[in-house]
Amino acid sequence: MLIGAPFTVYFYSEFDIKPESAQVFRGPNTDPMRGSQGLANGQPSFPIYDNSTDKESSGPMNDRVGAVFSWKPDTEARIISKVGISFISVEKARAFIRSEIPSWTLSDTVESAVKEWNEDVFSKIQVALDDTANLTNGIYSDALLAFTTSSSPPTTNGRSGNWNGLVQGGSNADNVLADAYVKGLRGAINWADGYAAMKTNAEKVPYNTYDPTDFIASTKEGRGALLDWLELGYVSQDRSTRCISRTVEYSLNDFALSQVAAGEMPEDRDTYLRRSAGWQKIWNAEVESLGFTGFLAPRFSNGEFNNSGYDPLYCYECEWHAYTYEGVPWEYSFVIPHDMKTLIDLMGGPETFEARLDLMFKPNTSVQQLGPNGAGITTLMNIGNEPDFATPYLYNYVNKQYKSVQRSRELAYQYFHDAPNGLPGNSDAGAMNTWLLWQMLGIYPLATTNVYLLVSPWFPDLNMTINGDKKLRIIATGLEDGVFVQSVRINGTLWEKNWFEHEDVMVDGGLIEFELGGEMKMWEVGDVPPSLGHVEL
Repeated sequence: MLIGAPFTVYFYSEFDIKPESAQVFRGPNTDPMRGSQGLANGQPSFPIYDNSTDKESSGPMNDRVGAVFSWKPDTEARIISKVGISFISVEKARAFIRSEIPSWTLSDTVESAVKEWNEDVFSKIQVALDDTANLTNGIYSDALLAFTTSSSPPTTNGRSGNWNGLVQGGSNADNVLADAYVKGLRGAINWADGYAAMKTNAEKVPYNTYDPTDFIASTKEGRGALLDWLELGYVSQDRSTRCISRTVEYSLNDFALSQVAAGEMPEDRDTYLRRSAGWQKIWNAEVESLGFTGFLAPRFSNGEFNNSGYDPLYCYECEWHAYTYEGVPWEYSFVIPHDMKTLIDLMGGPETFEARLDLMFKPNTSVQQLGPNGAGITTLMNIGNEPDFATPYLYNYVNKQYKSVQRSRELAYQYFHDAPNGLPGNSDAGAMNTWLLWQMLGIYPLATTNVYLLVSPWFPDLNMTINGDKKLRIIATGLEDGVFVQSVRINGTLWEKNWFEHEDVMVDGGLIEFELGGEMKMWEVGDVPPSLGHVEL
């Protein structure tokens, strides 16, 4: 559990009838503290203490604070209050009352809120159907999470309650910046400074925080295993933790740098592109599992692979001291979105790659305890965690797009519901909701590139506002007959490949027309999606 350091919440309150007196109080919290019930077995994930005095660190953050107001006995029975809160100042809290709840009438406030949500959020995607609960909930969750993290930011820079929280693996802000850059979503960012910050992640070894979860290196800033990466080109087992998953993440991080460097500092591009192939250095062609050969595997700093008891079906708790984090090596062996061409070759070619991908979705093949973010999932493919988000769409790389439709729809139908516990894992700041949104739109963006994979839309006619005021329309005819693509047209042109680029419809808007049906058809005859980070070592 991640617990933040103390921080201040400011509030400003008003009543429609002035109180006669007011008092404030503060004192120890003597009520039992509830522990987190987040584990799959129902047990608390940390000890439950009787009261706040049992644990010194609980201290002031669990003290009771409050205010008591009194009115004359003849005052009306109903008193209306407005309360604004802020992490910055009382003045900000007061300003929020003025701007967000100007009326004293609840119905006016509700009407205003509904209007604002409809105009600013829900109207961005328009669907002519009543059964859109999952779509609406996904949009709402994403917008709400984005709002709560940006509307009233604390004055200091930090995460999780002003405490600089743990960094799980790579410097993945690099991926976010690169994704915006290559898609032309550059706003008012000073990209020279932005690239310099990315380069700091790639070149500067962060200080060791000596965190109990991992004494070896920093668990906060930058890339904790960067010394290995700079010297060896991969993360070694004997020097660092999470050696496989970190190598995979650092590879994509450096590909992200190469994408931004191409425009901001071209002389750096090839350096980071070559470094993005680091994952190939831990590919062990000798490892066998479930009838397939060749997997990502732990490698020592002397260059030798650790073949002693290694099994890619296990991650050995999938935590900080494991080979991989929140996923087994079987899963991570597919997480090379920037160079699928090399990955497919290493796996034995398109046919073997397809068969291996099929096995990812076979029930009762997972032997690793997945914890809360995999409860009830028996396949190697675990949609409850982010490393596998793109996996169901990888059939597009062997021109078997119908299987991408089949697998992704199965996951969406089985694990996403408009109900409590309707997500297969923690929402993770809207990540799960966003996966479902793209699935329902029928397209999937490849992060750090300008490429989108075509899948299959859920709605017959959908209009989406993009790039300010531009419109993207997605039409699906034949949806009543089946969900598999028979043909695609983009802006009126017959489209014979299962992907498109950002510039095709995401800049000025456009039209994507899907003809759907029940036949699992190999309709695509064009080139497979590009491997923009393809490097041969």
